Amino acid sequence: MGIFARLAALIKSNINDLISTAEDPEKMLNQVVIDMQNQLIEAKKQVA
Repeated sequence: MGIFARLAALIKSNINDLISTAEDPEKMLNQVVIDMQNQLIEAKKQVA
C-alpha cells in the first residue's frame, strides 16, 4: 500500500469518526418520525 493510499484511508477513517460522533441518535429518530408523519399526511391526501 502506497503512502498516499494509507494517507487517504487515514483521512477517510477520521472523517467517518467525526460524522459518527456528531450524529445524535435521538435527534435522528425524531426526524425520521417527523418525515414518516409527513409522508402519511401526503398519502392520506392522495387517497382522499
